[in-house]
Amino acid sequence: MTCCIMGSHRVFTRKSRVVLAIVLVFILISFLGLHNEQLISFDSTKKSWMEKYGSLYPEHINDVLRILDITPNLWGYRGQKNLRNETISSRIHAQIEWIKQLAGTQFIKNVKRKKILVYLEPNPGDQYFFTGNKLKCPYAPEFEDKCDLVLENMGWRHLLKNHPSKSHYRKLGIDAVIGIRNGYWGQDTEFWNSEPTFPPNVQQIFYVFESPCHTASAQLGINNALLASYWRGADIPIPYRHFTKDATYHYNNNGESIEDINHEDVRKLAVALISNCVSVKNDRMGYIQQLRKYIPVDVFGQCRSTHQNTCPPGRDCLEYLGSQYKFYLAFENCNCEDYITEKLFVNGLQYKMVPVVMGAAPENYKSVAPPHSFIHVNDFASPQQLANYLKLLDKNETLFAKYGEWRQSQTRWHLTTALGADFFCRACALFYYGDFRPPPSYPSSSTRWADLNKCLPKNIWRWPD
Repeated sequence: MTCCIMGSHRVFTRKSRVVLAIVLVFILISFLGLHNEQLISFDSTKKSWMEKYGSLYPEHINDVLRILDITPNLWGYRGQKNLRNETISSRIHAQIEWIKQLAGTQFIKNVKRKKILVYLEPNPGDQYFFTGNKLKCPYAPEFEDKCDLVLENMGWRHLLKNHPSKSHYRKLGIDAVIGIRNGYWGQDTEFWNSEPTFPPNVQQIFYVFESPCHTASAQLGINNALLASYWRGADIPIPYRHFTKDATYHYNNNGESIEDINHEDVRKLAVALISNCVSVKNDRMGYIQQLRKYIPVDVFGQCRSTHQNTCPPGRDCLEYLGSQYKFYLAFENCNCEDYITEKLFVNGLQYKMVPVVMGAAPENYKSVAPPHSFIHVNDFASPQQLANYLKLLDKNETLFAKYGEWRQSQTRWHLTTALGADFFCRACALFYYGDFRPPPSYPSSSTRWADLNKCLPKNIWRWPD
């Protein structure tokens, strides 16, 4: 009997210790002001935040936790099926809200600035568009000094052939590396297994504005690199341009108002301005040849149809084309998700022609362009059907005018570059975000750009319904 009592006493003592330990934990949590749900918002396996920020007061960390509780996932596509239903605008808006909230915290006011090494390409055509190579946060100017940009005049192509050692980045005290990673037009296969590797604590960003048709080799998985690109699934979406009537995105007065359209005096029907005749995957010139069987189509640029198709000397070529033609064939060189370039935004719509588009899927265009502002080749079973529709619009001014109704809305649409100009600001903010919510891993270390951004096979121009 005594034995049983003593055994029960030992069990009771062990239970008491467990209860006492739990009580002490709750007291400690209350003392620090960290609520249980906020603790859960941390990645429980992440330890580096304490190593980096442990010297800060607990209430500073608590401010960030509260913001994280109301912040949606800011990382790009790694396998989340629902991400593709989001728009580029909604994803960028979430990142801007994170920056605005973070900029007002005591945490960001006290934390040590991050140091970013930015590689600059020697080719003027390869650049961080609209940024001026500066960290600009028009919606949160107080955040602009939270990352130091160290500019290095060395292209990524050079890095692919001459990798600096990992100690090089450690000596510089670098937190992140950003480089422009494009396909180098015909030389992409030379760099198939040449990506440099970085120390574990150095985050990499690939800045990619060419489609996988030309940059398939870009290997994201090897360094779990962040992706900055036109694709909505990128960690940092940076569309070529953006149409908006929302003042949230029309900041810094860098948008252009799109005026009404008037083609009463225009006699010619359709035109294209194309200079890349070789590195093309969708056979756009073949499609144009089919169109020419049914309607006149003029081609300017290096792929021009006749030597007469040249713009008048001293005159802006696109302005000239806009004054002469009703329809602009905005055909991309490859058909990939969200791959929509200046051919739609500038060449067609800004210069008052109705774009006929080939490239991304129809729903991608609808998410970035004003309603009923373009014609997609996907809506027609053949070039002949498209030609018949353009002839109908040419003869019926009422139907044609419907493609200009968006220009007459009371709230003017604006063509803005703002969503690319703040690239370095959003990159900087994601580095802080990653300290608390690390970016998920890719399916494998060999995951490439071509594995993420879906493109149609060569010489296929029509997206499946």
